Amino acid sequence: MKASKPTILILTTHTGGGHLNLAQSLQDILGTAYEVAIVDPQPALVDRWYTSVSRHSLRFLERQFTFTDNGTASSGLHRVLTSLSFRRLHRVIEHVQPALIITTHALLSYATARVNERRRERVPLVFQLTDLGRLHMTWFAEKQADAYLAPTREIFSQALEQGIEKNHLHLTGRPVRRQFLEVLPGRRSETLAALDFDPTIFTIFLQGGAKGSAGVDRTIESLLSTGTPVQIILAVGNN
Repeated sequence: MKASKPTILILTTHTGGGHLNLAQSLQDILGTAYEVAIVDPQPALVDRWYTSVSRHSLRFLERQFTFTDNGTASSGLHRVLTSLSFRRLHRVIEHVQPALIITTHALLSYATARVNERRRERVPLVFQLTDLGRLHMTWFAEKQADAYLAPTREIFSQALEQGIEKNHLHLTGRPVRRQFLEVLPGRRSETLAALDFDPTIFTIFLQGGAKGSAGVDRTIESLLSTGTPVQIILAVGNN
């Protein structure tokens, strides 16, 4: 794939809208100077399986999350996933021919690193770390990426504790879609009124998503039970 500008390949997944949103936010930031290709290299079966489990077997998903949240289990999971996705990832990278690879999903990180090290010319690899409070251990099975982008001080500290070299670790904040930054001054009240909201009441934008696993209904109930007048704009995502 030839382009007039260097190409950045962002590997993400549709299993949870947050990963895709991060990829799109990075595309907004980088797209003026680079060609940006966003690719979900996982087969459609993975997305269907995740959707089904998230909606109907949340307890199983929670147990799987807890069971693999350690160095030994997360490394084993990565080795299995790498064996299943190696050829597909290799084809994607060879087709795009990127100057830089960014991944926004932990379960793509290790496999991408293994494919990358087998190439004739290794491509710089960046991990955009996702969560704000604590990361799952699957993010730290691969410790030799060229850069780790930490959205918060808590994630920065956790990465250091897990052996990521400080000179590869960068505290960047969380990327945000351009549409959330391009707000005209003085339009807030007008916009809320157009949506039949009261501009004088504290307004919360709440994102659900996560294929139904986020328990957003419980979050709403908790917010409404505080006794403080609030109004909620809910983005349900794929739920």
